[in-house]
Amino acid sequence: MKSSNNNLMPFMWIRDGEHDKLVSHIEDIQSMGQNALCVESRPHNNFCKDEWWDDMSLILSECKNRNMDVWLLDDKYFPTGYVNGAIREKYPELHGRTMIERCLDVVGPLKDTYFQIMYQHPSDRLIGVYAYPREEKGNRVTGKPICLNDKVHGNRVYADIPEGIWRICYFIHTEQFIDEDYINVVDEKACELLIKEVYEPHYARYKEYFGNTFKGFFSDEPSFHNNYYEKKLLKGNVYDRRIGDVGLALLYSDELLAVMEQELGENPVPYFYGLWYELDGESERIRHCYMNAATKLYKKNFSRKIGDWCRAHGVDYIGHVIEDNGCHARMTYGAGHYFRAISGQSMGGIDIVLHQVEPGFADHNQIISCGKFGNTEFFHYGLGKLASSISHIYPHMKNRAMCEVFGAYGWAENTPLMKWLCDFLFVRGINHFVPHAFSLRNVDPDSPPHFNAKGYPQKDGYRMLANYMQRMSDTLSKGTHICDAAILYHAELEWWNYDCMACETPGKQLYDNLMDYDFVDLDSLASANVVDGRLVLNQETYPCLIVPEAKAYPPSVKDILNQLVRMGLDVIAINHCPEDVSARVVALDNLAEDMRLHGYKHINATYNGGLTRFYHLQQEEGQVYMFFNESVTETSVLQMNAAGCTVSALDLLNQKYYTLPVRDHKVSITLEPYQSIILFVG
Repeated sequence: MKSSNNNLMPFMWIRDGEHDKLVSHIEDIQSMGQNALCVESRPHNNFCKDEWWDDMSLILSECKNRNMDVWLLDDKYFPTGYVNGAIREKYPELHGRTMIERCLDVVGPLKDTYFQIMYQHPSDRLIGVYAYPREEKGNRVTGKPICLNDKVHGNRVYADIPEGIWRICYFIHTEQFIDEDYINVVDEKACELLIKEVYEPHYARYKEYFGNTFKGFFSDEPSFHNNYYEKKLLKGNVYDRRIGDVGLALLYSDELLAVMEQELGENPVPYFYGLWYELDGESERIRHCYMNAATKLYKKNFSRKIGDWCRAHGVDYIGHVIEDNGCHARMTYGAGHYFRAISGQSMGGIDIVLHQVEPGFADHNQIISCGKFGNTEFFHYGLGKLASSISHIYPHMKNRAMCEVFGAYGWAENTPLMKWLCDFLFVRGINHFVPHAFSLRNVDPDSPPHFNAKGYPQKDGYRMLANYMQRMSDTLSKGTHICDAAILYHAELEWWNYDCMACETPGKQLYDNLMDYDFVDLDSLASANVVDGRLVLNQETYPCLIVPEAKAYPPSVKDILNQLVRMGLDVIAINHCPEDVSARVVALDNLAEDMRLHGYKHINATYNGGLTRFYHLQQEEGQVYMFFNESVTETSVLQMNAAGCTVSALDLLNQKYYTLPVRDHKVSITLEPYQSIILFVG
């Protein structure tokens, strides 16, 4: 009998030519303590062809007989967005477009002169050409540009240029700088192709399974997918590419241009120079406008459209974007805005792969993961909280938060590390898992470990771990999350300032002092209520809102924060606040103490030694707490107030349940490194 909340759905790699082994493959997965699976389509060479349909029919039939759930990764190629090769084969006109700039400087006055438009590809099309007055020294552009669009004839611009130094700038949209068979995620027609080419064919064949055996689709790391048009200008970490970077190609569609014009109330093209360079007084506004439009279109055209289709057909939509090192709010690898990109899904979603999270690194600035530098503050204080936070405040997600886990840690990843990773995620509010994975190959180089590989030495340990994960998921999937603060998701602040404090930075100050938090997005705050001084979002309430440090706030942020203050909410700005925002300024180093003094720390508990985290749920039967000692070397001794309460402990790994003694109105718990426990109070 499968669990009523079947929260483990491991990837099952399938390949063409393995049809006769599929039943034993499924039996292996179920024997390892999992009653669901997610079919990994990527290795199958005949996706959506006859052999694929034969394999999927057998999988669905066998899983129905075994009372197992089936999910499906939704594309042939990685990442999601190649629509099974259909862009190249059928719809080349819906291939991703980008916008670039080409500039040259001239000294006026010039009479009856012409300039060559710098087209470099047959697909290049002119959006607009403008002459910007430039400072004599330096590159700063000041004053209003001169529009030269009506001077264009063929591939030349014929114009008179006034006295002074001028920068002639061409804005060109092109098919370059996105993979030639990847969709344009800010184009509605392009985004519909994934439904047309993958989702609808599966529904046509397997309608009878939808909503029962077939649970839904999984999107893996769709993104803006844009790149640099000037490779020599590429700078910094691959996750850092953001609006304002010189040389970065930006997504383009006619719809994007129309949304920008509607938001600005005027033609945005004369301001496009500010997307890459400093345009006096306008760079912040046009960059924010661009990112706001692009992420809203991604939400509308991709995430919401797919999610709405799935729910209309009785199934769920899950998955994740690339979140690493803050790119969830940026370009190329990211989708610009985590909350908007994930909003159409039925669960919050992230992944932890490639040694991005390792025990013992919470207080270290960086970790090298597969040759790339990882920001440990993000991975320990930001990543898990992104998925759980959106699941708390978006009603249709029903507190469901998923993580793709264990992937590409290699064969050295043992079950104690897996258990630590699971507890690391549970205590941050994750309650659904897509583990890596199951493969029919004895030696499979594709993102090991694979838990049914012949000779895998930890099968018994993994089976025990899977049972533990399911029981923990069941326990922590019910109820309402209780925490100490809401922290503003920082995307809009970064778009406006280029650099700002990330939302996980104040999160670390709270978490290290036994306080919990959710990230909240500006879109949700725009319609939030404040009741008795507490911010109300869905079933969650928060006593305050913390705003990460930024030099300046965009008008939309100012308006919403001031509105919340007028409604009676305590809004805390870290280190700095613009004069026209009525927030209370608190230094980052003083944040935890300030929270205590204002009575916002809701859990009456302390600990010595180790590194203890907690997660608190209000359930019908009472209060449920998970505590986890993340330390790998130090024992933690936790003391928690329990005056007038009965406190019971649940050790799911060892399947023990017992009542704790209350002495001097407190319970005392010793947590060894790697150890977790569930407490029931009430």
